[in-house]
Amino acid sequence: MRPIILPRPEFSPDLPSSPGAPGTILTNRSDIFDFGPISLWVKTAPEEGLWKYFGNYRFARSVQPLTADETGQFDELTRNAWARLLSNKKYDYHAELRVRIWLRKVGMRVTEKLVAVQMDLLRANESLIELNESDIAEALCSWKETLHVVTMRCVGYDHDFLTDVETRWKKWQATASAKPEKYPMQEIFGSSVELNHPAHLLVYSLASSKSFTHFFHFPRLRSPLRLHIPIISPALFRRQARS
Repeated sequence: MRPIILPRPEFSPDLPSSPGAPGTILTNRSDIFDFGPISLWVKTAPEEGLWKYFGNYRFARSVQPLTADETGQFDELTRNAWARLLSNKKYDYHAELRVRIWLRKVGMRVTEKLVAVQMDLLRANESLIELNESDIAEALCSWKETLHVVTMRCVGYDHDFLTDVETRWKKWQATASAKPEKYPMQEIFGSSVELNHPAHLLVYSLASSKSFTHFFHFPRLRSPLRLHIPIISPALFRRQARS
């Protein structure tokens, strides 16, 4: 089983800046801690849809969540991205945060019972929650609600995996159309894919398989998918934790 993560940079401005470098992801989802090292791919050329392999990383939730001051320093791209994501009615990893913001907005007490009721309504697609982007910005900037900071520490760089991906990628490119509607994750990564992609993260759990029949669409990518296969000397490869 090989987990792969493709975080969207507009949601996490402090992603690693280069292969092996430390960084952070902003997310309230907890399932990423269930894996061992995760193969990290970072979008290094947003307009071109270029994703680059940065190495294998371990994630740990920081004791200190995102502060109001840090939220206030977000650029417009990050601020708008989170406001759009959290203002919808989805039942996802940020549903509880969304519910608490709405309860305060309508003047109700934020209790475990009321949160549970609204979570059930969200799950059943029957929620009356209405939030706009300014509601989200106010809640985060006032620190009434916050996001968790997940630290990222590189623990290895799998050259064999990268070589295999490069071979499969070139083989697929040779026969692919210029603008494919779907990307064959199995043919590219050589594995069966369990798809789980909230709007701000794309997470794939990959297990060895000889079957290459499943194709998955990247609905959140606005430009063609490309992979950058970096060549890094093991002697120059950094393994460091964020200070």
